Amino acid sequence: FRIIVGFFQALYQILIFKPQVVFAKGGFVTVPVVMAAWILHKKIITHESDVIMGIANQIEAKLSKKVCVGFPAKYYGNIPLAKLVYTGNPVRREFILQNTKYKIQDTNKKQTILIIGGSQGSRYINNCVAAIMRQLTMKYQVIHISGKFDHEWLNKNQWPNYELFDFTDKIPNLMAKSDLIISRAGANVLAEIAVLGKPAILIPIAESANNHQMANARVFEQQEAAVVCSENQLTPDSLESIVESMISDKKLMQEMSLQTKSLSNPDAAKAIKEEILKLI
Repeated sequence: FRIIVGFFQALYQILIFKPQVVFAKGGFVTVPVVMAAWILHKKIITHESDVIMGIANQIEAKLSKKVCVGFPAKYYGNIPLAKLVYTGNPVRREFILQNTKYKIQDTNKKQTILIIGGSQGSRYINNCVAAIMRQLTMKYQVIHISGKFDHEWLNKNQWPNYELFDFTDKIPNLMAKSDLIISRAGANVLAEIAVLGKPAILIPIAESANNHQMANARVFEQQEAAVVCSENQLTPDSLESIVESMISDKKLMQEMSLQTKSLSNPDAAKAIKEEILKLI
């Protein structure tokens, strides 16, 4: 019902605004706008961040002149190749300005691990790392962005070499100074990890739509840019073992950094802009 109402609202707005091109990023709220634009013979361009296209973008791709995608075009077999443009996913300028080359730190300095669980945090990741935090912080510097729901109980622990945030706007800086990132596998965070060239352990959220986080993570795994762990197989002990084996292998960390950067496009926003302007 909302989509039907939204269609007529969008129809009115497009008639008033008279755009030459309509750019849509996906999500159900864009569907009525794109449908109205198509009815009015407007040129449409869409962007899909994930390697598995959402339902909204599947519908909109059929009506679009161009479909920009966040991962290499070979992963989108259900879209005509003539429509596809691999632009990558845009990241904030703060990430691009950071040092983007992985460097082995002084052996006398503790390596830094950054743990993030998505915009709301992840109880699964928080519980998993908390079980081994004492061991991790004895060897490494750990920065943990927990989200607001688990911050209180995590903050009661007195672990050494441990820095906890519920939320921070300093993620570009924290990512840049980290040696290893433990993260979910949303398209945006993967783009940030890639542009900085950081080795990562990816733990995709199990209940993501169309299992898109696992699909995103598998692209990095195939590129040997990250280690992927599924929730139903990962244990605190196995996570500790993976962290130890990665950080102790400096050659592996350097190679993963290079492979991760190969999946990035720092100029993604510019590439999308250029595709939009081509349709005007």
